Amino acid sequence: MTELLLLRLVHILSGTFWLGAAVVNAFFLMPAAMSIGPAGGALMLALRDRGMMHWLLGSSVLTLLSGIRLFWIIAGGDPGAFMASPMGQAFGLGGVAAILAFVLAMAVSRPAAVKIATLSNAMGSASEAERTVLQQEIARCKKRSSVGSTLNIVLLVGSAMGMAVARYL
Repeated sequence: MTELLLLRLVHILSGTFWLGAAVVNAFFLMPAAMSIGPAGGALMLALRDRGMMHWLLGSSVLTLLSGIRLFWIIAGGDPGAFMASPMGQAFGLGGVAAILAFVLAMAVSRPAAVKIATLSNAMGSASEAERTVLQQEIARCKKRSSVGSTLNIVLLVGSAMGMAVARYL
């Protein structure tokens, strides 16, 4: 029982942090950083230096690992049979959505955001010709980051919704 309670605590707190940070980052922090020009790149680099990416990675990994273990415990060691129940399906789909969100963030959103910060920081010392090229590349990365972040949040919200209602199905 202690393991179950500890896992639930870790899962809920780290999942809440992961979703909340993703929403703040995608809808507030990134747009604000992009709107202030080259200083936005410096801001994003400062956040990286303060460990923001490590916190996001840590919370997502803790959420996934604790969720996998919780699923195994609740399934009684038989995930196949558990997935035949509505509760098992909701937890399973929620878990798959969270795993897809993690993969999407690592493969698309994070690399694009890091590249935007690096390119924005380089804008300050670039010549006029270099700035044009940098601005085009930043625009491409912004689109990629925006689409990736939006899909990530949709997946995370879907996951949280599934987890919230699964016990009542």
